[in-house]
Amino acid sequence: MATQLLKEQPLRWTFLIACCLFSAVHGFIMRYWLGVDGTIAWMDANIHNILLFIAVAAITQMQAYYRPVRMRYLYVVVLTTVITILWLMLTLVILRNVFPKDVVYLQWLSDTAPVRFALGWLLLTGAGYLSFILYEMEEQRQALARKDAAEKMAREAELYKLRQQLQPHFLFNSLNSINALVSIRPEEARMMIQQLSDFLRGTLKREDQIWIPLREELQYLQLYLDIEKVRFRHRLTTEIETAPGVGNSASRPCSCSPPWKTPSNSGCTTPPTRSVSASAPGPNATCSSFPSPIHSITSCRRPRPKAPVSASIPSAAGCTCSSPGRTCWKRRPKATYSPPSLKYRNSMIKTILIDDEPLARELVREYLRDFPQVDVVAECNDGFEGLKAIQQHQPDLLFLDIQMPKINGFEMLELVDKLPQVIFTTAFEEYALRAFEVSAVDYLLKPFSKDRFAKALQKMLERRSEVAPELLDNAAREMPMQQNRVVVKINGKIKIIPVQDIHYLEAADDYVKIVTAEGSFLKNKTMAYFEKMLDPQQFIRVHRSYILSITQITRIDPYEKESYLAILRDGSKVMVSKTGYPKLKEVLGL
Repeated sequence: MATQLLKEQPLRWTFLIACCLFSAVHGFIMRYWLGVDGTIAWMDANIHNILLFIAVAAITQMQAYYRPVRMRYLYVVVLTTVITILWLMLTLVILRNVFPKDVVYLQWLSDTAPVRFALGWLLLTGAGYLSFILYEMEEQRQALARKDAAEKMAREAELYKLRQQLQPHFLFNSLNSINALVSIRPEEARMMIQQLSDFLRGTLKREDQIWIPLREELQYLQLYLDIEKVRFRHRLTTEIETAPGVGNSASRPCSCSPPWKTPSNSGCTTPPTRSVSASAPGPNATCSSFPSPIHSITSCRRPRPKAPVSASIPSAAGCTCSSPGRTCWKRRPKATYSPPSLKYRNSMIKTILIDDEPLARELVREYLRDFPQVDVVAECNDGFEGLKAIQQHQPDLLFLDIQMPKINGFEMLELVDKLPQVIFTTAFEEYALRAFEVSAVDYLLKPFSKDRFAKALQKMLERRSEVAPELLDNAAREMPMQQNRVVVKINGKIKIIPVQDIHYLEAADDYVKIVTAEGSFLKNKTMAYFEKMLDPQQFIRVHRSYILSITQITRIDPYEKESYLAILRDGSKVMVSKTGYPKLKEVLGL
């Protein structure tokens, strides 16, 4: 439906002015040209033209809602003729009832009926065609706008699809792996370059293809897996089994793309089996992800050996700590930065490499050969291993990735008691560039050069300032997962609490007590920290000592003067202060 013309203010004013002008001209002709009595003349003019312009408005509004696709012009003529007849009959009835005793006027009214019909029909037909043209122009303008918007969305969708297929994070990490292989295994580096080129060429080639042979799709998938196996080595194992006879069937591009999370994001310890079933009842094949012997893919990190009984966090197979031993976590009141006790330039700098890709750690090791004062005491695959190594070695420097299994790099730093200096090494540009220039020593974007690495390490050697923990907290809030979970440490063990499981938070001296259905947990943070971190539409600071999840509220009862009690689903009662009650009402829509 087109926009109604009379909703536009300029057109409404034009319509009213035209009605007044027609009435004035009509009354003037009747009074001073035809010599009709003044009262009769002006009454006739007003009734005649008001009803006429009501008919014009009716035609205009009707065309806004309906205009036939065929015989449009005939439709306008028929519509205006019918409305003209109705208008004339109503006008004559009203005027005869207004002046029932004036025989001369009534006779004159009957004699002028054909003239009134002709003039009215011409006016209504002209208005009908004019509105018809205006509505057509408006619809064409809207159609062009929709076309432009659709083309823009199509371009954006095409770019998004290309971006998703190219997977920038996968691409940059692959380039970083090639950078590491160039010096240590040149032949493998050249092979990976060829594989990556074939993969990208296939991605661009498949953009315009709706159906491709399933055999090509599986080859494309195998190419992706071969690149991933170079990156993750023993942590990724794959097995592809294809039933005979389905290779020539047609499949949609990317319908058999890897259906699992990459090992860098997976926290599993036993290899799961993912299957892609390729069935071809007709000329085209369809793929679906479920356990099947037709086409199975297995991807996971290898199982970790059991840790000693006294270890708080399990020791991992990928952690190459130089002095393994038993460790126990001790709770400290607050994270602090401990500067190294020895001069950096004249003594060894204890360093830990934390990255889920072995080749990325090998590249850092290679670059560190030019810095004999740097001693790599441990290498770790994920944040849990990193926490254990930091507890054991108390390093001076961390080379830290951001996206790792189970917990990311920011969350790991939040759990460290004594913060060493940190150089981030990651393929994600958006996190550190806007928040970590002041809190981290440097930020290396994969793939990085040897000169860039040397500058970052030189900056670390010259830096003596304290790393502010609150800056790390602010940066951690930039992580998408930070809004969805809270990481706490309980007797040396790590617990991840989804925010939807939180009932309320209560201030407890230097800690915040997080209350869930499983119990309460202490976090060495402030209420202001959680007030900024949590979603303000779900968690409300209802009291200086309480932050409340609105999803847990069953009712709110008056308590004391200008204060209330929020009754939760589990029966808990939370105090709502005078200043917190208006905020709670606003969010609840009361």
